[in-house]
Amino acid sequence: MINLSPDAYDNATPTNPTLTLGSSSFHAVYGIITPGADGDRINWKATLQAGTYSTMMISISGSGSGIINVVADGTTLGSFDTYSASDVYNARYTNTNVSIATSGPKTISTVVNGKNGSSSGFRTLVSWIAIWKTD
Repeated sequence: MINLSPDAYDNATPTNPTLTLGSSSFHAVYGIITPGADGDRINWKATLQAGTYSTMMISISGSGSGIINVVADGTTLGSFDTYSASDVYNARYTNTNVSIATSGPKTISTVVNGKNGSSSGFRTLVSWIAIWKTD
């Protein structure tokens, strides 16, 4: 299993996401890009073997949050609509059965990919991402 936390990111666009400590969030830290814009991203480096994967993301959802794709070198591991009418800490999102064709080092990214029609923005609030091989 690969665990990615905001305090261990490689790089980001915009350049410096805010890392916020909060006792209500998983791992007591979350990465925030606010107000956020379509296409904003946080990147990590990890090595994945070829095969089938599941992905889980822990986030803070809210009325100003966007749709976040978790991507490994162009392959979408999950697309998660993090909008909710009020803030929800430790919101859990999962996706399964995604194929990675080749083994090797990858750039794993959270990428803002639009927003729910009810959302007021593109905010990103990620506490933790787990990626595990299922085959």
